[in-house]
Amino acid sequence: MTNFNIGVDISKSHLDVFRLEDGAAQRFDNSAAGFRDLARWLGKSPVARVVFERTGAYHTAFEAKLGVTFPLVKVNPLQARRFAEAHGTRAKTDAVDARILARMGAAFDLEVQADGETGGGRVPLLRLMVRQSNCSSSLRTDPARCCETEE
Repeated sequence: MTNFNIGVDISKSHLDVFRLEDGAAQRFDNSAAGFRDLARWLGKSPVARVVFERTGAYHTAFEAKLGVTFPLVKVNPLQARRFAEAHGTRAKTDAVDARILARMGAAFDLEVQADGETGGGRVPLLRLMVRQSNCSSSLRTDPARCCETEE
């Protein structure tokens, strides 16, 4: 049985997902309902890894919800871009990025993150709480600062 390599490009409003082994692609909302739909789409298929880029605040809910069920691998966006360039991919769209992330996971046989590094542990929740606390403090002193893009 094939273990699937999944690439997910995460944006503020949606998730573009690509399953490498059969070339299936789908778009889901970046919301609790979208996470449920994604989990249903992946179904009972054996998933080797779900590869996604750090995207500031946009990936935290994804990581928290799906990290419990699926093996997640968070990669550096610059490394993903370099991998794409090395493969001659110049287009920069969400669907292309999802495909590149799935290829990168398979090519490097990327290791799944430990529980504390992704959604299964308490560390991401604590980081999110600290970020939100810092954000509300900085908004009082400097409203131009946006915590949405902090890592």
